[in-house]
Amino acid sequence: MKSHPDFSLYLLDAISNQQLPPFIRITAISLMKQLIKTFDFANESNLKKLVEPTLSPILSSQDPILVNLVSSLIADIALEYGTDTFQNIESIIMTLLSDPSQISSALSLLNELLQKNYILNPVIIPMLSQYLISPLSCQILSTCRLFVNKFPSEVKQVIILPLFAHLNELPNDVMIEFIHVVIEILNYDVDQNLIAFLIPLINDPDYSKSIPAADYFENAENLPFIPEVVISLYKNLSNDEEIDADGISKQSINSLLHIGEQYPEELTSLLLPQISTDIKEMSKSASIKALRAITAIQGFVSDIEPICNTLLELLNSPLKKEVIPCLCSLTQSHQEFIAPIISTIFPLTIDEDPFIRMQALRSLMPMISEIELPCDPFKEFIVRMLQSPEKDELPCILEFIAIFFGSVDYLEGHEEIASLVSYMVNAYMTSSDDFINYYYFGVIAAAILKMPTSSETLLQTLSPKIIPQLDNFESDPDLCRITLQLMSNFFSINPTHQIFSVIVPKIAPLLVCSTSSLIIDSWAFASDLLRNAFQLFEPLIPIIIQYISNMDYQVSGILGNVALVLYDLFKLSQQLLISKDVCENLISVFGKALQEIDIDQLDADNISLVLLRLINMYPQKVVINPEILQVAIQNCVNLDEERLIEESKQLIGAYMSFHPELTSAQAPT
Repeated sequence: MKSHPDFSLYLLDAISNQQLPPFIRITAISLMKQLIKTFDFANESNLKKLVEPTLSPILSSQDPILVNLVSSLIADIALEYGTDTFQNIESIIMTLLSDPSQISSALSLLNELLQKNYILNPVIIPMLSQYLISPLSCQILSTCRLFVNKFPSEVKQVIILPLFAHLNELPNDVMIEFIHVVIEILNYDVDQNLIAFLIPLINDPDYSKSIPAADYFENAENLPFIPEVVISLYKNLSNDEEIDADGISKQSINSLLHIGEQYPEELTSLLLPQISTDIKEMSKSASIKALRAITAIQGFVSDIEPICNTLLELLNSPLKKEVIPCLCSLTQSHQEFIAPIISTIFPLTIDEDPFIRMQALRSLMPMISEIELPCDPFKEFIVRMLQSPEKDELPCILEFIAIFFGSVDYLEGHEEIASLVSYMVNAYMTSSDDFINYYYFGVIAAAILKMPTSSETLLQTLSPKIIPQLDNFESDPDLCRITLQLMSNFFSINPTHQIFSVIVPKIAPLLVCSTSSLIIDSWAFASDLLRNAFQLFEPLIPIIIQYISNMDYQVSGILGNVALVLYDLFKLSQQLLISKDVCENLISVFGKALQEIDIDQLDADNISLVLLRLINMYPQKVVINPEILQVAIQNCVNLDEERLIEESKQLIGAYMSFHPELTSAQAPT
């Protein structure tokens, strides 16, 4: 086909041939659309001369499918071959617009051209205005929304302002499109009259109107503080028990947050009195609205103590369930209240009301996972949670206890906790319920790190059941991962235990499995092995080298762990473990990651360190991109450890001695 000298003319002829069945003409259009971006037509100049006289008449066709496809083809050709291909395109559009029977064809062509950023003369806009009050109003407004990008003032003056006189006559779908055009204009022209039009819509019961109106104030920049907007958004905060059921509540909260970031003092000064009034009313609907507002704006309140005290008092009211998450949310921006709020909420985890219990557990989890807690003040509640728990509550309770055990400073010496952990071990060993076993095991894995003197006995009891779990990484990766975490915890306590001679061979397939979170954890464990038990790690080296040789730089979450293992491995081993080709491949993988993907600083540091090791394996033969080397150097000289900085400087100096031409990445002095 590419060798056919008249292929483009053949397609044009087929498209314009009214004697052909419609499906053949449509096929020709589709084929030409696909080919124009990659097809080097032998007679491009002839094609450019013929497309306008050939395609333009088809826009008058009564077949809407054909018209739409030809419009799309015209837009594609104009984009590919330049605007001069259709020198009369605007005249064609205006001719179509002047004929009421051809309006749909004109709109189809306009939409295709505007969507592809084809710049048209704004004189077309007034011609659209004559059809505003017609069955085509919605399509006209949709097309005008595309014009706003280049001509916001013209659309406002010619289309939007005249329509204000007819708002009561607009059908619902037209009104919705009108709102979207207004919002689009406001992104370019902050017109106070248009903003005044939007404000009442924030509280419109029709979400297709209220959500776009509220959304504008989440994204608008350079607006003054508008009290009416804030009050309208506040009124929208749902008093339903579940905020997820109400999209306008979510949108209103997001918009309040945006306004609060710009005007924190004005926002809190306006809303706090209203919130206080609504809470004092003791009306459940008003109070829930107020609580949601507190959660939204608490980060902007400088003195949160009065609010905190009010919420504490409400814990003795029928609003207890709603108050708990609101009270806990205060700690996001006011961490000085974490300890007293945890102490206040913790007893509610054994409340008589199951809804209160579950709310307390769910609200406390993110808080206690971030801090270290003493065991003593809370162990009584932990024990009582497991006294005849409801079956449907047990997973949440066990998840909470696992997080608590991970957060406490020490579990050793607490007889009640030791008995509880023994109970968990026994339940785990005897239960056949895989679902609940996962949660039991999570508690055990967290506890073993905080009970070093008991860990060996616990592991001895568990090993017949947990060691096979490492083989089930494909069928049950979550349980395999938590087993690995338990082993890692135990390794940190007793790295010489004989069980690891059994465990380590099972780590090899985890390093290359298909579950990214499990890969990350297994590489972290491999790093611990390398640093603390090299004789156990040594059998993994061939597998690791094979894996990294085929590694993809886009596996960003894994690269940092892999880099850490390699850095330690290359540092410990005096012999060259990899060939020059593998070395160059790794430099490419890690270099791209450092340059092209979003990685956290710790991963970037690990990757930078291993890059310096890699380039010094074959320093005379291996060349690294200077920009990548510069990034690696910058990361390494800003490390926290002086030892690593000095080591990095030595590696940089050694490599630069072979490559003095790399002046853009000078070694630090």
